Amino acid sequence: MLILVPWKPVAVFVLGMAVFILFGYFASAFMRGQNPFAEDWKNAKQIMAGQSATHATPTHKTKRAALPAAQ
Repeated sequence: MLILVPWKPVAVFVLGMAVFILFGYFASAFMRGQNPFAEDWKNAKQIMAGQSATHATPTHKTKRAALPAAQ
């Protein structure tokens, strides 16, 4: 049995939902006082390097104790 689907209403519905999602994103960004078009360059460079944003810079450095010279 062949099931026929009218694709034009489906496409209009999907496009409408995408517009609502984008409008909601921009509206919430403006309500919070943020620029939705600004890129986060600090985290972008770390993500491209394969590091997570929280582990990019160590908070402490450990030093090894110098071994006594063998006599």
